[in-house]
Amino acid sequence: MKSSFWFIKVILSSREMSGTDCINCNICVRGCPVKAISQLDGEYVSDQTKCINCSVCTTICPKQSWQAKRRGYSVWIGGTNGKVPRAGTRLSRLVENLDEVYAIIDRVLCYYKDHGQKPERLGHMLERLGTERVCAELLSR
Repeated sequence: MKSSFWFIKVILSSREMSGTDCINCNICVRGCPVKAISQLDGEYVSDQTKCINCSVCTTICPKQSWQAKRRGYSVWIGGTNGKVPRAGTRLSRLVENLDEVYAIIDRVLCYYKDHGQKPERLGHMLERLGTERVCAELLSR
């Protein structure tokens, strides 16, 4: 079995709009890579179902109106380059404990060992078995 997988550990945060110094510049709306921020009735709101906790909003806000609520890690799996590129898939939760990150990576490796086919890469295994199903199984173990 070819061991070609990418685990990307990113320090990130979930965040909220403090609004205290907001100048309504709309930079957060334009800068959010997944369009999770919008302005409704003069207030900026974040759609947590779209948010990937990348912290772009907390970084680009000129007045630091977006503040981190929690800090942690995100584990991305299955990203590949080469002939058949694939963007990594983010497991769907913020992990605050580094030991838990390592436990998740261990579960991913075991799952891949049990379900991967030669010479299948991790990302392609996710697509074959169903990304949502595999991620749910990995996070429930």
